[in-house]
Amino acid sequence: MVRLVWAIAFIFFIFSFIQLATSLDCRIASSCYANETCLFSMAYTNNSHVAECGYYSNNLCCTRFVDANIRATCYSNESAILSVFRNTNAHAASPNFFNNKVCASYYSSTPECSVKTSCATNEVCVVELAKGNNSHVAACGSGYPYKLCCRALPDLEVDSNSIQPNTTSAYVNEVISFNITVYNVGDAAATNVNVSCYANGNFFDYDIINSIPPDESKQQPRYASCVWQSTCPLTQSIEVRVDPLNTIKEYNESNNNASISITLKDRFNISIDNPKDGQDVYRGQTINLNSTVTAVCGSISGYNVSWYNSTHKIADGEDATYTIGLSDSYLGPETINASVFYNNELHDYDVVTINILNNLPEILNISYNVTPPEIHAGQAIQIACEVQDVEDAASLLNVTINVKDPAGTWYNYSTSNIGNTFYIDFQTYENSVLGNYTVVCRAEDTDNGISYANSSFLVYKNVTVSIALNNSEPWWNEAVLAKVKAIRKGGQPVQNGDVNVTVNTTLVCSNKSATDANGEYSCVFNAPASIGIYYVYAYVTDPLTGKTFSNYTQMNVTAALGQETRARNIACYEQEVIVQNPDGTLKKANILVCVYE
Repeated sequence: MVRLVWAIAFIFFIFSFIQLATSLDCRIASSCYANETCLFSMAYTNNSHVAECGYYSNNLCCTRFVDANIRATCYSNESAILSVFRNTNAHAASPNFFNNKVCASYYSSTPECSVKTSCATNEVCVVELAKGNNSHVAACGSGYPYKLCCRALPDLEVDSNSIQPNTTSAYVNEVISFNITVYNVGDAAATNVNVSCYANGNFFDYDIINSIPPDESKQQPRYASCVWQSTCPLTQSIEVRVDPLNTIKEYNESNNNASISITLKDRFNISIDNPKDGQDVYRGQTINLNSTVTAVCGSISGYNVSWYNSTHKIADGEDATYTIGLSDSYLGPETINASVFYNNELHDYDVVTINILNNLPEILNISYNVTPPEIHAGQAIQIACEVQDVEDAASLLNVTINVKDPAGTWYNYSTSNIGNTFYIDFQTYENSVLGNYTVVCRAEDTDNGISYANSSFLVYKNVTVSIALNNSEPWWNEAVLAKVKAIRKGGQPVQNGDVNVTVNTTLVCSNKSATDANGEYSCVFNAPASIGIYYVYAYVTDPLTGKTFSNYTQMNVTAALGQETRARNIACYEQEVIVQNPDGTLKKANILVCVYE
C-alpha cells in the first residue's frame, strides 16, 4: 500500500510538473493548461485549416504567450505571428500575406516570429505550414517544409531574498557590500546583464554578469555584487534593478526589480582643528586643542571628548589647552589624539602628529659698517649678526659668519661679540674677485639647534671711461664716430660691458655686452639737426659688479654755409643772422662775411 501511494504521488508530481512547465512550447490539444494560451484552433492535427480559438476542437496551446486574437490590426503590445484568410476555416500564411492577423503577446514584450524552412537554435517551432503562403498547417514534427519559428527569450528575475548585505548592524558611513542572486527563468541565455543598485532611489554601484543560462528550476543562478558607502537617512531602501535600461528583450520585465529595507546606526565623528598635522611647536609652548564633533545623521548632544598624547591623557573637552614641557624628552614627533565617546562607547577619534622643537637661536639681522654694503677692492668691511636665544645666553652660542665670493670659494670665520652682536672684519685685496659676495650667519645653541640667515655685499673696482669723437664740430646731420673705452683700476679692460651713448639726454647708441677684449666700443650716430653745443655721454656697466661708470665730451654742431677760400687782400666782417635749422627751429648765429680779390 505504501508503494502504491508513493507511485501515485510520483505520477501526480510528474503530471503536475508537465502542466506547470513554462518554457516556450506549443502543442495541439482539446484544451489548454492554465499556464498556456490558445493561439488559434485547427480542424485536424495535420493538413488542417485554422480558425479562431474554440471554433475547432484542436487548439494550438503555447506557453509564454499571455494573449492571442485574430484581428485586422494588432495592438502596440502585440505582434502579428501569422496571417489568415478569415477568422474561421481559413488557410494560413506569413504575417503580411492576408489581411487578418494572428496577434499575440508575451507578458511584457512582443514575440519575434517568422515563417522559414528551419528554426535556428534560439528559436522554437510553433506550427508547420505546407507552403510559405496560403497554406494548410500541421503540428511541429509533421514534416511540412515551412515552420513558424519564434525566438526564445530570457526572463531575468530577482526577489528580496536575492539581496544579501554583508552586515545587518552597520554604522552610517560604513561600506556595505550586497551579494545579489540573479535567475534566468526564460528559454535563452542572457548576456552582459547589468545589475544596478540604488539607495532610496539614488544609484550607487553596478556589476555586469557575463552570461546567465536559462533555468526554470532556478538551479543555475549567477551572482553580482554592489558596494555602498552608506549615507543618511538611517532607514534606506536598497533596490536592485536587473537590466535597468531594458536592453535585453525578455518575456517578462516586471520581475527584474527587488528591494530590501535596512536600518543604519548613527555615529559621532570628530576632527581635530588645532593643532594641524605636521605642525611645529616648541618646548614650553601652550597650544590650543580644538575639535569639531558632528553626528552624521542626528542631533549633537551627550558626548564627551578626551585628549591624549602618546603616554597619557592631557585634557578633556571639545576645546582645551595643553602646555608642552621643557624636558628634552619632549623633543621630536608627538601624537595628539582626540576621541569622542557616547554612552562610554568610543565612536570616533582623530590623530595628528606634531613636531616638538627646541627654541632655535633667532638671527635678528645682518648689518654692515657701510651703507650701501659695497667696498672697493682692497678695502675691508665689517659684518655683524645680531642673535638672541630665549634659552641660552649669548656667551653660550656658537656663531660663525661664512662668506662666499662670486667664484664659489668659501671663507669661514669665528666671530667676536659685544653682547648679542657677533662680528668679523672681512678684508679684500686688489686682486679679489669682483661681484656680489654671499654672507651666511650661522648660530647654534647648546641643544644643537641651528639657525641661518643670508645677506650679501658688493666688491668692485672703479672704472675709467673715455670717449673720443672723430669730429667734435660736425655739420647738421653729419655722421659722427664715437669711440668708447673702459678700463678698471689697475689696468684691466672691461669686457662684455653694456654701453649706452647719449647726446645730451637722447640715446643714440645702446648695446648689451658690447665692449671687446680691450674694453673698447665704437658707434656711429648723426649729429643733431640743430646748431649748438652738445655733450656726448658714454655709460659703461661693469658686468662683474653691475655698477655703471660714465664720462663725456663736448661737440659743437655748426651750419653748412659754404666753402673756405684762401686769397690775398681779404676784408671780413661779422654779421648776426637768423638761421633755420634742418629740424625747422630758428637760431641766431654770427657769420663771417669776407670779400677778396
